[in-house]
Amino acid sequence: ETRLAAAEREGAAARADRDRALGLTGRRERWRRGAVRFEIERAAGKAEVVDLPGLEAALAAAPRDDATRLALGLARFAGGVEQLGRGLHDYGVKTEKVADVPFLRLPVPVNPNPSPITYAAFRRLLDDFHADLTDAEATLAGITDDKVKLTARLATVRLDLNGDGDPTDKLVEVMKHVVRQGRFDFLAANPDFVVGFDRGDVAWLRGYCHLLMGLLDLYQTFDTEWAFDRAAGELFARPEPRVPAGGGGRAAPALRELVVTAPARLGRFRRHFLMVAELNQETWKHVRAETDDDHEWLPNPRQKGVLGVPVPDRVVDGWLAMMAELGNLLNGQRTFSCAWLDQLLKGDKALDLKALCDEPPDRLVLDGFPQNLPDRYFAPRKDFDVTVLIGVWTLLSDTTAGPFATAAMLN
Repeated sequence: ETRLAAAEREGAAARADRDRALGLTGRRERWRRGAVRFEIERAAGKAEVVDLPGLEAALAAAPRDDATRLALGLARFAGGVEQLGRGLHDYGVKTEKVADVPFLRLPVPVNPNPSPITYAAFRRLLDDFHADLTDAEATLAGITDDKVKLTARLATVRLDLNGDGDPTDKLVEVMKHVVRQGRFDFLAANPDFVVGFDRGDVAWLRGYCHLLMGLLDLYQTFDTEWAFDRAAGELFARPEPRVPAGGGGRAAPALRELVVTAPARLGRFRRHFLMVAELNQETWKHVRAETDDDHEWLPNPRQKGVLGVPVPDRVVDGWLAMMAELGNLLNGQRTFSCAWLDQLLKGDKALDLKALCDEPPDRLVLDGFPQNLPDRYFAPRKDFDVTVLIGVWTLLSDTTAGPFATAAMLN
């Protein structure tokens, strides 16, 4: 976590330099005036409408108030989504075209006068979201009270996705769009979408922040300008690609290799995913210890969850076993090898993902990968347990909500 924090500080300075170079400073200042607001209860029976500036001031006045810190963490996460939406709106994202594109499929309104978007500006937009996730996670990481509790009415959360200063976009509608559900049946019994967030949920949301940051770092590791050049015309109203959509140029080389332009970010990807594995263990340690039953986001078998997705103990056990094996792969205790992957061996040695992520080569040539990598990326074979992957899929497929919805709940 210390290494990640240092990397984020370096990244913030680099982002400021890029802003000045791209002429984006004024736009960023306008976007940063977030408008997200929602209703919470920091004390039983005392409802209040809060926003980001108010929560920041409240925490500054009472820095040991973990209920306020939890509310601020939630607000910063929602604010990051809002800022991403504002950026997509500013650049005229074509909402109807991005349903399958990660990080872009927010239901932002049509912009009649969008700004042009370049590859550099697109990467900067993703880095801004990464920075907001970093702020949210760091806020939540400061919670120390295992009995922290915060009641929030998520149906009251309003976002301002077009940047006009008026938060009229409902978080519930954003969630429906992202998960591709026309309706949430659970709202019939809980129309205010009341959730009692507690210590287990803190670790769960921190894990999701690391998951998203890790995916962003993985993408930003590589030169993907060739992909932007060809897809931007379909995704944005005023793209400025280097070549026309569908034209020649860099597509063929890109299919043969991945050029690494930001090697440090691949190491950050690994460390973020290690945190995901660790925080899953922490999440379920707290959730399983709970004895109340109060509008649970993540329920144990003795509780009822607000989303109506039960999570049996056997499923959690299988999931945590998989997460433990993921951690073993990422920290170098296991190699990327098993009885089914002998074709990926290099002699009697197997790929060490930790070595590859922390000091990657300048490019990954896909033909012959990974055997074409230098010997330093291989270690004596220590197979990972593939049976845990098979087992968890079997368990997830046997749940009432189905494998994908249950996996999303588990994080």
